[in-house]
Amino acid sequence: LPLRRKTSFLHSTYFLSEQRINWREAFKAHAVS
Repeated sequence: LPLRRKTSFLHSTYFLSEQRINWREAFKAHAVS
Protein backbone atom coordinates (compact mmCIF):
# COMPACT_ATOMS: atom_id res chain seq x y z
CA LEU A 1 0.00 0.00 0.00
CA PRO A 2 2.75 2.55 0.85
CA LEU A 3 4.39 1.74 -2.49
CA ARG A 4 1.18 2.50 -4.33
CA ARG A 5 0.80 5.75 -2.43
CA LYS A 6 4.37 6.74 -3.27
CA THR A 7 3.79 5.94 -6.94
CA SER A 8 0.62 8.02 -7.06
CA PHE A 9 2.52 10.85 -5.35
CA LEU A 10 5.26 10.69 -7.98
CA HIS A 11 2.67 10.67 -10.76
CA SER A 12 0.85 13.66 -9.28
CA THR A 13 4.05 15.66 -8.85
CA TYR A 14 5.13 14.76 -12.37
CA PHE A 15 1.75 15.89 -13.70
CA LEU A 16 2.00 19.16 -11.78
CA SER A 17 5.52 19.80 -13.08
CA GLU A 18 4.35 19.11 -16.64
CA GLN A 19 1.43 21.51 -16.20
CA ARG A 20 3.80 24.15 -14.79
CA ILE A 21 6.11 23.81 -17.80
CA ASN A 22 3.17 24.07 -20.19
CA TRP A 23 1.89 27.14 -18.35
CA ARG A 24 5.31 28.78 -18.51
CA GLU A 25 5.64 28.02 -22.22
CA ALA A 26 2.18 29.43 -22.88
CA PHE A 27 2.98 32.52 -20.82
CA LYS A 28 6.24 33.12 -22.70
CA ALA A 29 4.50 32.65 -26.04
CA HIS A 30 1.82 35.14 -24.99
CA ALA A 31 4.43 37.63 -23.77
CA VAL A 32 6.33 37.43 -27.07
CA SER A 33 3.20 38.01 -29.13
